[in-house]
Amino acid sequence: GVEYGKLMEATRAQVKQHAKRPLIERTIRSIGYNTLLASPRKLRLLGYALKFYRKSGIRTIARGSGLLKLLPGQAELADKYLPQPSKNFFVAKNQIYPARGLRKAKVVMLAGCVMTLTHAKTLQASVRVLNRNGIEVHLPKQQGCCGALNAHSGEVESAIKMAKKNIDSFLSINPDAIVSASAGCGAAMKGYDGLLAEDAEYSSRASQVAELTKDIHELLIEYGFETPKNILNVTVTYQDPCHLMNVQRITNAPRTILKSIPGLKFVELSEPGICCGSAGTYSLTEREMSAQLGKRKATNVIATGANIVTTGNPGCAMQLDFALAEVAIENSSKRTTSVRYVVDLLDEAYGLE
Repeated sequence: GVEYGKLMEATRAQVKQHAKRPLIERTIRSIGYNTLLASPRKLRLLGYALKFYRKSGIRTIARGSGLLKLLPGQAELADKYLPQPSKNFFVAKNQIYPARGLRKAKVVMLAGCVMTLTHAKTLQASVRVLNRNGIEVHLPKQQGCCGALNAHSGEVESAIKMAKKNIDSFLSINPDAIVSASAGCGAAMKGYDGLLAEDAEYSSRASQVAELTKDIHELLIEYGFETPKNILNVTVTYQDPCHLMNVQRITNAPRTILKSIPGLKFVELSEPGICCGSAGTYSLTEREMSAQLGKRKATNVIATGANIVTTGNPGCAMQLDFALAEVAIENSSKRTTSVRYVVDLLDEAYGLE
């Protein structure tokens, strides 16, 4: 079929080269893509600033005074969809988490960028689940953002720099696999071979990383995972992230894991092939269409009667969370569905033993 994602990335890269953007837009893009996403430390500083903005009352003042309407760019829109930061951020600092029992494999885990700030508990759960199933996990300090958001937005040069940084960091560990708990990040790293195909120094190693990269659900199925013994009395549905279903072609693994949990009632979601509307920065640049898709997905989730909707991607998780809240407000009803990752539920089931 047509590789639409690659065509869009190539087109956006051409637009960036030839189209003259307004100065404020160029400045915001440069800070976001080339400064913040390029540095885990600087991104964490932004995370702390956002925490302060939320808790100090500044956000309330900014909203009430109309200040956000006066700021350049999409400040008001960004504020509305500002994600809830994790209580404690997830930091890769050369930790080694040993396997429980006989070691099946040694893996490097991508911490990433957005997920370290918004879903730190899921990354911690991922480490525990892997350890529980005989996987030794390494978190090299020199890793960084996978480059997906940059590549999607036409910022190819910075995406290549990020890819090279991760390639050097990951291969220095000589892992059996490279694992990602984020569908978008996993898809990006599996595409490093294409991103660096013309680079004489890195093309071979990029192909090696692409071959070694596994989504966490994929890895658990390949190496085998222990079926939990304790019961979770919940009704659960699953939302397929586009980068997992359409790019990595992984649909059965997350469902197999969910269905293995005793007591868990699994209900399929209608229209599984419809995007939730997150799609990286699309949720900000095309907010109206993104909101329509989010509402459609949330309505389908509610129709299942599930207590929990699971997914495997931070953008999807945040989009679902917001869309479910919006639909509840529109319908003047109480929200009854929470958003979790598949690995969160597996970790919870293990933790009850």
